[in-house]
Amino acid sequence: MTEKILAVDDEQDMTKLLRRTLEPELDCHVLEAFNGSMALDMLEEKRVSLVICDIKMPGMDGFELLEHIRNLYPDMTVVMLTAFGNIESAVAAIKKGAYDFISKPFEQDEMIFKIKKAMERSRLLSE
Repeated sequence: MTEKILAVDDEQDMTKLLRRTLEPELDCHVLEAFNGSMALDMLEEKRVSLVICDIKMPGMDGFELLEHIRNLYPDMTVVMLTAFGNIESAVAAIKKGAYDFISKPFEQDEMIFKIKKAMERSRLLSE
């Protein structure tokens, strides 16, 4: 069974970039959501191994979405995306229960490495 990743970002170019990069590298399927409520609806309908979520989004931001995910799916592995240089947000995300963070713009190899590690964690938790 192909694992599913949910990419959440209000910038559709970012979710498409994640899909085009991760699907061939990790042999997975990347679902795209463009806001927090859309992401929660998708999580209710589909089983995913990992959520990659931008912090800055209109309406429900990434921290709020992370809080909902922690309450509804406590073992879900979540990696946050943050604008380059915003280390305070990244630290706050980890404290709120994110597994890791990726700074945007990112180096493709580093992003793939971090997502692979997050997927391994997800697999271990589901065993």
